[in-house]
Amino acid sequence: MKQNSHYADICWQEGVPIANAFDDPYYSRDDGLAESRFVFLDGADILERAKSRERFVVAETGFGTGLNFLATWQAWQASNTKTRLIFVSAEAYPMSVPDMEKAHAHFPELADLSRDLREAMPPPSNGFHIRHFNGGNVTLLLMYGTADNVYARLNAQVDAWYLDGFAPARNPSMWTDKLFGEIARLSSAGATLATFTAAGFVRRGLTDVGFDMKKTVGFGRKRERLVGTYGKPTSPAHASGNSELPAWSRPVGCTADRVAIVGGGIAAASLASAFRLRGVTPTVVRSPKTLPASSLPAAILAPRFMLDDAPERGFFSSAFAQAVSLDAYKSAMSPAKGVVLKGQKPEDFDRFDRIVEFYGWPADWMHRSADGIVLPRGATVNAQKLIETLFADVPILDSKVAAIVPAKDGWQLRDESDQNILEADCVVVAAGLEASALLSSPALGHQTGTDLQPVLRPVAGQIEVVKSSGLADLPPETLSYGGYVSAETDDGDGHAIRTIGTTFTPQPYDSHAELKPRPTAREKILEDFFAATGGEIKEQESIRSWAGWRATVSDHLPYAGPVPDWGDLVEACAPLAKDASLPLNKTPGFHDGLYCLTGLGSKGFQYGPLLGDYLAAMILSEPSPVPTDMIPKLHPARAAVRSVVRGPTKG
Repeated sequence: MKQNSHYADICWQEGVPIANAFDDPYYSRDDGLAESRFVFLDGADILERAKSRERFVVAETGFGTGLNFLATWQAWQASNTKTRLIFVSAEAYPMSVPDMEKAHAHFPELADLSRDLREAMPPPSNGFHIRHFNGGNVTLLLMYGTADNVYARLNAQVDAWYLDGFAPARNPSMWTDKLFGEIARLSSAGATLATFTAAGFVRRGLTDVGFDMKKTVGFGRKRERLVGTYGKPTSPAHASGNSELPAWSRPVGCTADRVAIVGGGIAAASLASAFRLRGVTPTVVRSPKTLPASSLPAAILAPRFMLDDAPERGFFSSAFAQAVSLDAYKSAMSPAKGVVLKGQKPEDFDRFDRIVEFYGWPADWMHRSADGIVLPRGATVNAQKLIETLFADVPILDSKVAAIVPAKDGWQLRDESDQNILEADCVVVAAGLEASALLSSPALGHQTGTDLQPVLRPVAGQIEVVKSSGLADLPPETLSYGGYVSAETDDGDGHAIRTIGTTFTPQPYDSHAELKPRPTAREKILEDFFAATGGEIKEQESIRSWAGWRATVSDHLPYAGPVPDWGDLVEACAPLAKDASLPLNKTPGFHDGLYCLTGLGSKGFQYGPLLGDYLAAMILSEPSPVPTDMIPKLHPARAAVRSVVRGPTKG
């Protein structure tokens, strides 16, 4: 079937891209880069205002070719500033990478930066996409969707605005009172704004929501443009949109001079990397006895696909696209790139057709084959190599945390002998199944006999590790068929291996006992493998069976966010038992500086980077790379709130 495209429809006039939908150029025909510098960087007084900041947040209403981002990035580098740049931008009609490359060719002085940008571009999938450059000194948060919709779903404080996009007369949907209201809601005091247009309704609309606007000289053939500074709104009409969150799920930041992460798996490693990118070095405390599920030899990167517009769809796609774009992940990938999703029944192929059509990803991200769907960017990663890379340059203490208790200045981590391990302002529990016990202390407001803390289900998983030579008849890339066969990686002892998996068996968790592989699980794995491939594993080609526990959640989403005072949460949410739609009169209390990231199940290596960025950004009060309609679905309090509303859930 023909692959649908979700990219912008453009033509070219004298080398300048023109949007066919609006019959308008993406940038000035005279000199697009000079226009960006004059209108936006100078107009919003970016470099001067950023000098005294630890970070500076610029937000833009139309990403287009990425030229304004590239111009700002280049100016950042030239200034040698230590201030971190966080650049947020919206785009309803993403430009394809080949079209971007053609447009970027006109600006050779940006060649290195534009190449790095193109290599990091996500597929055209609605959602939020975060990318880091220059070791974290420059961060791009690219939001696909209409500007009014995505900014209504953003949690951020913006220091300067670029109002770019096609001319108001040609694209009026981008210049609306709803969007102006969101701009005001997100603006910090004194935020500056610049735009190429001088349209009267734009000036009046921004004035109404609190900007002091004035006309100034325009660029090139444009006589005038607008600049402004945010003060106080003169009209209450500006929107709050979808940004309103239930009181129990609102993001909470904290002091983060001393950050501790409890855990040793992919969740902890992703968090450590996310903090390091932001200039914060955490201390990791991991148990020397407990092996996390991410101690498996190899992990598969392939997204979950949904055929609707639920917030989860964007989360799954964004997490996958981010993971496969990271240098740490690329360095741990098997040379045999790509994942094949193999169909087994006619209905599988019908669904594959719908997925390809619905998502509209280009062929280098996804395409149909006779077997099913090919994901060229999907991969097998060497799990242990990846975790070691993410933990690089992070101090690690090997000690089992038995309790987290309030201290005079933050939190104290104690071991099984009740000895102090470490004190910190901010603690993130990323310890898999161990998280439930650590978060159910009476000191945290937990009530005896209740399941208010994040409810985790232990699920045993087993995989078979075989010599690569034993699968020589199979294609070298990763194969997924319900079970999976990984691409080739190494086991750390010089053996070229592939893995076959996996089982999902609910089983009681025992932190003091090693999970033993089961012969029945091996039989099931090999039966499924034979049914999908016709292959059999000879005894001499088998190396070992591996087994581990996964921390899963009944609704199949992780827990990521601040830890509430459980008793206070129940009291605050009590009115919801009568009517779940009621607003809360009381905001539940949260334990200052205590967070958790757990319940990643079998998708930890895929979810880890995005959730690490999400929690680090929340703690440091940076723009959230997760939209607000997804935040309650990830929040650690959600099971407790459901328990109040519906009665206790079975977990």
